[in-house]
Amino acid sequence: MKKVIAVLMILAVITASVFAQAATEQAEEKVVTIIQDANFANQEWFAKMNADFEAETGIKVDYQFSASSGNDFNQKMLIDLMAGSDVDVIPLQTFRYYTAEMEGEFLAPLSKYIKDADKIWGANLIHEADGEFYAVPTKQEIYVVFYNKDLFDAAGIPYPKAPWTWDDMIATAEKLSDPANGIYGLYLDRYGSPWGFLPARQNDVAMYKADGTANFDDPKMVEAVKLVLELDQKKIAMPYEEVLAGGASWNYYAIIGGKVGMYTSLNFMTRELNNVENYNRTWRYGVVAMPTAGEKIDLANISYAGMNKNAKHPQSAAKYLEWIGQNQWKYEKGIPALATLSAEDQATALASIADGSHGAVTVDELYEAYFNTGNTRSIPAEFAGPAAAAYYNIITEEIRALHLGTTATVEEACAKIVSRANEAIANAQ
Repeated sequence: MKKVIAVLMILAVITASVFAQAATEQAEEKVVTIIQDANFANQEWFAKMNADFEAETGIKVDYQFSASSGNDFNQKMLIDLMAGSDVDVIPLQTFRYYTAEMEGEFLAPLSKYIKDADKIWGANLIHEADGEFYAVPTKQEIYVVFYNKDLFDAAGIPYPKAPWTWDDMIATAEKLSDPANGIYGLYLDRYGSPWGFLPARQNDVAMYKADGTANFDDPKMVEAVKLVLELDQKKIAMPYEEVLAGGASWNYYAIIGGKVGMYTSLNFMTRELNNVENYNRTWRYGVVAMPTAGEKIDLANISYAGMNKNAKHPQSAAKYLEWIGQNQWKYEKGIPALATLSAEDQATALASIADGSHGAVTVDELYEAYFNTGNTRSIPAEFAGPAAAAYYNIITEEIRALHLGTTATVEEACAKIVSRANEAIANAQ
């Protein structure tokens, strides 16, 4: 009799636990919280996406915008998480932000919440050593070259066509450059993009040596940094000092000013170029695949979103992540990071960009630039590894110092990067 009572008591506890968990999950499904980069505050697509998610799932999206953006936003996010923030969803706009959150052990494993993830996102899903995945891809951005068709027409120069090389792009930029009249063949962003080592990434130069230390003194890396510096010094690219003196963001020079012949960026730039109400673009733009630097490689960045390990509403957060991982690209008018891209999805992605360009680019041009590049594989423009976020910031700081003349030589800059990065790597272990 005592055994029967004991069994009944255990069953009662299990039943109560199941009902309690069900009740908790039901309560959690009502809201998901997220803090987003300040740049999203004026993005109508972001509000529309969240409204559609609410309508479809019944889960309210409680989103707030940070006062900061880019690297500053990521740093602020890390500080909040270290302080014990219980925000549900963590946006990870680049691979290095993902690695920073993983190093801080702030992300929750997702396999128990999201099923068939490999079928949905394939190789774009990051599996850690424990077999878990801690974030879902929300989109991919592909490096391409945007160019000003009006400047090309005025100079009587044919539009660039792929396949082409860096030498081809530089020769074209030299013909376009007219510094006396404020026209430059190239604009290279030195702040957040891996411009200082982009040609090296295209040659698939490893960012770490076999022993785990920084590889920024690799001869191909030094050569790539030297190439970009020379473009500044010869005024083929807009000199960094002039960028700073102008006191404006790169968007001004590339879009509003209309004085830049070519600039390489991720395909998100089509959204800015198509936003004529805010940027008042009066010139026609074109887009072409990246020039090659030896290897036949496309460069891309994938954005992710993860769940805070201290999330207050994990069930709702998981539903939100799974949903935006498959739908955000439609609202943002970007390229999905799905395992397979159907012909219909591909046509939808490209048509929305072409339609918004006001006749500047066609679906065929976009297809050639994004998908039909002739390259054999695609790799991330950014990199992952020990202290990757700190390593990346060190590169940015030292290359900036090199372009501003604070550091005398390319070799000295690369040596500083290696020394500082190795210290960060050692501290991370």
